[in-house]
Amino acid sequence: MLRFASILLFTFFLLPINQLFSQSINTGFRASRILQSYPNRVFPSEAYWIKAANNISKNFSGSQPSAIWIVSLYWSNGEIGLDFPSEGKYLPYVNFMNKDYSESYLNAFDTTDIKVWLQIEPGAANVDSLINIILNRYKKHKCVAGFGIDIEWYLANEYKYGKQITDIEAERWEKLVKSYNSSYTLFLKHFNSGWLPPNYRGNIIFVDDSQEFNSLSSMVNEFKLWGKKFNPNDVWFQYGYTADKKWWSLFDNPMKTIGENLIQNIPNLKGLIWVDFTITQIIPLKVNLNINKNNNDIIVYNYPNPFNSETQIDIHLPVKDDINVEIIDILGRKVKKLWSGIPISNKINLVWDAKSDNGYFFSSGLYFIKVYDKENILIKKIQLLK
Repeated sequence: MLRFASILLFTFFLLPINQLFSQSINTGFRASRILQSYPNRVFPSEAYWIKAANNISKNFSGSQPSAIWIVSLYWSNGEIGLDFPSEGKYLPYVNFMNKDYSESYLNAFDTTDIKVWLQIEPGAANVDSLINIILNRYKKHKCVAGFGIDIEWYLANEYKYGKQITDIEAERWEKLVKSYNSSYTLFLKHFNSGWLPPNYRGNIIFVDDSQEFNSLSSMVNEFKLWGKKFNPNDVWFQYGYTADKKWWSLFDNPMKTIGENLIQNIPNLKGLIWVDFTITQIIPLKVNLNINKNNNDIIVYNYPNPFNSETQIDIHLPVKDDINVEIIDILGRKVKKLWSGIPISNKINLVWDAKSDNGYFFSSGLYFIKVYDKENILIKKIQLLK
């Protein structure tokens, strides 16, 4: 028995470092609509973020492509902007947008294996109410894996760097998040561990977003203290800030170099997240997002919409390539393949007859046209009425 154990141990240590430690690590990006972070102040497409998550994950063998997706940003005087319409709801300190800025992205992520944590900068808005309104809206998405709160912006109108979290608040918020799905996890984020709950741990993920380090070694040393403070809970680290670019820009692959150093030094590390402020500097935008000027994106029209049984679908392509067109349902499941192959021109004209498909009658409700090639993906919402 001892000999067998020794063989297993020897085999274990033969594995590469990144494979040994990163198999259950979440790796990916943070995304927010701080538009000055992106070229021409244009928020990147669904295809770009999918590519970013997958490219980052490839640096760490066996890791899970992941995203922190910010749905509310702090404005000032306690007020926040929430990235979807109110639909008749009212919350103090909350400004709703005139459209949903996340739905099409979450629909796209549903068709991949990317896991998403929805994050808020709460300001003076009631956190419990924000959890309820956001998870009620987005819990249908299979990509959603949890919820996050950036404590630096919690009651930031009253407290510098946010209000310190009590054990009671942390426990209540975690229970509320898990009431929507027992597999969801809550993360709490700050750059100073003293702002987070003093004793309650539960299954909370603790995220450190410190910056302004002098070197990689100083970052590793500070993050090691964070890991030790919250051990055995999972800890994540958010990095790639402009304030640290003076040294990380010297690395050929800063995401991987920094990540591997952190992995080797922090046993309970389970998340590595690159920030939106510099994401396009490590994963450049290769697709011009201005459709009107360069016509360089996939464009999909369908009519009528909503429709009763049949809709015409016209697809305009930037290049002739191997294209797939599918109909997916609200859970991201493929219900019909409409096209696969290389078209003879830059246009594809299709008809989806949902009245009858091999004897199957589709139920009324929301569906999505999914068009994708090697570089792009487009998800368009359609509605079937009966």
